[in-house]
Amino acid sequence: MRAFTFTEIIDRPPQRVWDCMANLDLAPRWRALIKSMRTEDGGPLRAGSRLLMTVDAFGRQATRVSEMVVYEPPHHQAIRSVDQPTVRGTFDFILEPHPRGTAITFTGDLVPQGIVSWLLFPLTARGERRARSEMLGNLKRLVESTP
Repeated sequence: MRAFTFTEIIDRPPQRVWDCMANLDLAPRWRALIKSMRTEDGGPLRAGSRLLMTVDAFGRQATRVSEMVVYEPPHHQAIRSVDQPTVRGTFDFILEPHPRGTAITFTGDLVPQGIVSWLLFPLTARGERRARSEMLGNLKRLVESTP
């Protein structure tokens, strides 16, 4: 179920935007809640990579596991949460050339797991939208501030 869609225009070509997105060391500078992000095997990003993300939520740090399900430079990447027992999420980034640089669209699809998750889904979706509403603006500032 679609929880959110955000779009931003970044004044840089798609490859430049992609390079920042694919640099996991930069993730804490633009990704919501992320303190660190790395591949489980230490290798480069690719479809099938398992990602270990240290997140800070409600003042507590935890490690989450996700999988890169789509990795098509410099146009499309999708990450799916794999360790959330109550709500599974897929987060898609689509990059397209735009007259002013790159149009990037970020969507979040959530699937509640169990009756309680379904009942709380409106609150969960609203929280996800709120937590991720600044991500593309953060990415824009990061990409446009680097050569």
